Amino acid sequence: MKIKTILIILIGSLIISLLINLQAYMAKKSTEIEINALRNENGVLSAKIDEAARNHKQLGDKISALSNDLAQVSQERESLKKEKADIQELYEAVAKEKEALIEKIKTQEALKEEQKKPLSLSDKDSYWAGILKAKADLETQLEKTYSQLQTAQGENERLRQEKKNLELELASQKDIVDSMALELVQKNKDSFQLEEALKPLRDKNEILKLQLRALNKERNKLEGQLQELRAEKATMDRHPEPTRIESRAGSTPPPATKESVELPPIIVRLQSSGVSASAASPDTQIPVARSRDKGKEAYSGGSILTVNRENNFVVVNLGRSAGIEVGNTMQVYRGASPIATIEVIQVRESISACNIKEEVSNPQVGDTVR
Repeated sequence: MKIKTILIILIGSLIISLLINLQAYMAKKSTEIEINALRNENGVLSAKIDEAARNHKQLGDKISALSNDLAQVSQERESLKKEKADIQELYEAVAKEKEALIEKIKTQEALKEEQKKPLSLSDKDSYWAGILKAKADLETQLEKTYSQLQTAQGENERLRQEKKNLELELASQKDIVDSMALELVQKNKDSFQLEEALKPLRDKNEILKLQLRALNKERNKLEGQLQELRAEKATMDRHPEPTRIESRAGSTPPPATKESVELPPIIVRLQSSGVSASAASPDTQIPVARSRDKGKEAYSGGSILTVNRENNFVVVNLGRSAGIEVGNTMQVYRGASPIATIEVIQVRESISACNIKEEVSNPQVGDTVR
């Protein structure tokens, strides 16, 4: 009767263990489904963030090009102002020369009036010849001065028109730059909102991972107890003497006696599809379960390539080839002193973009990252 009672207890324990194991398996499956859904949503949000970053870069390039054009227009405007000043000086010089010629003509006419005295025929001819020659020279100089004045006025009018056109073009480019700046600000806001929406999903993903680890540990424990019960049943089948049932959870095995049977060690192997336990010989090597906590690895040889203070991120020369993953956290060093903590938000083959989470001093290009 005792053996039957023990067998009934063992069978009941086995059924309870199977039910608990089934429940843990179903919980693990549902958790894996939720994790896959979160990963897909995380991928979509990452794609949106990449697109926003590309649009941000394109807008930055356009603004740089417009700034260069604006600087070139300003330079041309300054050169036109200089040319206008030179023409104005030439115009004033021509006006002064004109006034000097007029004064000279007046002086010549005054001398002509003073010299209206009876002269000999030869003196009169030479005198009038000199007067006519001086008059012809003055008329030639006056015509030349008038032509230069007309040219200067035409050039001045052309410069005024060019100045007006440049002012209109400058105003148009300023409007374009303002609109692009507003669009860039909106893109930054959208990127920030996407990042804020992504943070709760990351937190939930970490919580689900912790829950999955706890479920795996519970399953390992239950399967270990199941193996102990099976071994106990096998021992009882071989030795039908009454045997006292010991508590298996955390208890130490009884000392070996003549009637006791030494059981082989239990090996626990962590696999991708779950955790399995099986009995093996004493000389079987137990594999070491390797796990890696995200953000806890140490990387050497990295440095900062670019610092963007406006959007609070840096670019480092460590990427997927160095084992970097999204969500890793690293320290920035200047010399031997840590100055900032950064978190990976985008990963490429040889570079990564990282948000600046905490900082004692501003990170700079060339600082070491580990």
